Amino acid sequence: MGHTRFTVDCAGFRQPDLATVDALLRLRLMLKRAGEDVVLENSGPQLRELISLIGVPEVLESAPSVETGQETEERE
Repeated sequence: MGHTRFTVDCAGFRQPDLATVDALLRLRLMLKRAGEDVVLENSGPQLRELISLIGVPEVLESAPSVETGQETEERE
């Protein structure tokens, strides 16, 4: 059986908190135990900062963004 990489679209996480990160860590643990992986997509700056403050940025990997919100605002 092949290795599957699951993508979690975090665009809807308006106010991420510790419960959000806890849920993502539990999902990652469950998938790792099954031999799978997870990557976060559209993780906003608040979520990335929280993940970094907790000290797990290498555990909860974020997909590279095509464009950040700051760059979008600067062009408008």
